[in-house]
Amino acid sequence: MVIQRMYDLQKIAPVKLIKIGFLIFFISCFLSIRIHAQDSFSGLRDQDSLKIGQNFLDFTIQTLASDTIQLDELIHQKKITVLNFWFAACKPCIREIPELNALVARYQDNPDVVFLAISILPHGVKSVAQNYKFAYQIAVDESQEIAKMYEVSSYPCHIVIDSSGKIVFYKTGLFPEDKLQEGLSIAIEEALAEKDK
Repeated sequence: MVIQRMYDLQKIAPVKLIKIGFLIFFISCFLSIRIHAQDSFSGLRDQDSLKIGQNFLDFTIQTLASDTIQLDELIHQKKITVLNFWFAACKPCIREIPELNALVARYQDNPDVVFLAISILPHGVKSVAQNYKFAYQIAVDESQEIAKMYEVSSYPCHIVIDSSGKIVFYKTGLFPEDKLQEGLSIAIEEALAEKDK
């Protein structure tokens, strides 16, 4: 039986054997890349969860409307702060804006919730703000110091800080479709409930 199989293989043209070899090689590479990507994503999510419970890091920044925001002051006033790190060339960041606007509208009558979008690059910020009517307060952190402080490694990045100054939500990357409002609002509602205790 073994001899017969070896004989059959010898009858296959060398070109076909090369093609089969290449096909096996490319399939192996593809599977390896997928596994690596899944492991990297899991690692990123694990890193996100490690930020939960950490104390806020203070910063002061000026918005496009020329208002000065100091995080320490917001915490002192018992505000819940919702941060969005983004930039204009980030397509997933732009895709989220309608949902983020809906989230702001949901809490527009609640003065205890503050929304701040921090762009890490100045280019295109004003046009995006105007074209998409971005409802967050918008500021530019051109030095990217704030993003570095909060160890933002992927965009968009959403952080919710409760009234005691604890990070209660940290998520990098695009949310699953139609889950953005749900994820952030759950964190906001829990922070509001904790504040009222």
